Amino acid sequence: MKACGTLLLLLCATLVLSPPVSADSSLVTGYLVEYFRQCEPGSFVDVGDTAGNPPEETLTYPQVNFENSPVWKKPNGGDDLPFNDEFAAKFTGKISLGGQGEGEYTFCLKSDDGSKLWVDGSEVVDDNGLHPMKKVCGTKSLSGSGTVSFKITFYEDRGDAGLIFSWKTPNDDTESVVPASVLSLPQGGAGVRAEFFRQCHTVNNLADLKLD
Repeated sequence: MKACGTLLLLLCATLVLSPPVSADSSLVTGYLVEYFRQCEPGSFVDVGDTAGNPPEETLTYPQVNFENSPVWKKPNGGDDLPFNDEFAAKFTGKISLGGQGEGEYTFCLKSDDGSKLWVDGSEVVDDNGLHPMKKVCGTKSLSGSGTVSFKITFYEDRGDAGLIFSWKTPNDDTESVVPASVLSLPQGGAGVRAEFFRQCHTVNNLADLKLD
């Protein structure tokens, strides 16, 4: 859809002007999720500008672990999310490396549609573009102590959507979903901060949304 109709535009404008709804991250471990609704094509120029683009909804999940499905659920077996097509997301947080070992880490994103991953400021995975669920991995050498920052950008066009963040560490060569026990919010506390944006038009890759 190229632009919002009159009714949809009114709905989108109402949501954009609504203040963020905060979740108490002390109640559920995981990552903070903020959902956004946007209607004007090409207007995703600054996803950090929450004053002009306030979240539609704020949630907390235990992991970045969305199996490929028509609709993503709210945490702890909750209701469906309020949209299932044409949305984008940016996840940010920190990973604790204590006990994981020093050396080469493998990080993977399995997604439908496009996704990218940065670790400690460097791009590690590029799984961009429209495609069915597929996995792309990359490696990065890390000290094995303290924490490192990470960022995931993701978008979904239509149909099923999925996003799974997994890793292998120097001390464990078995690939597994990055556990909630090592995830923390950028500002502290358990979890990962995620900002979700609702599209009102079709995009072909992450560059169209300027989420980097």
